[in-house]
Amino acid sequence: MEDLPDYVDILAASRMEWEILQLLLLSNDDKSIWTIEEVLDETADPVVALDALSVLSEVGLIGRRGDFVVITTAALCFHQLSTDPGRPGWIRPKG
Repeated sequence: MEDLPDYVDILAASRMEWEILQLLLLSNDDKSIWTIEEVLDETADPVVALDALSVLSEVGLIGRRGDFVVITTAALCFHQLSTDPGRPGWIRPKG
């Protein structure tokens, strides 16, 4: 069997980072603190998920404290800005 090209691994890792970030962002109102084990249980590939958690932590999108992970304020702020960018009246009020 022929080996898959390297870019397939890169795409899989990137997709896993996105999936974990979305899991933590969308569940933040109900559950703001996750254990690493809970995050791994929600993913299809725990090994790729561990790498994704490491990358997300390194770039500051999640915080890791022992066995727990939380979404950072920066990630929440960016998510809010990107999903509700505001109305023009908010940006430059008339006065």
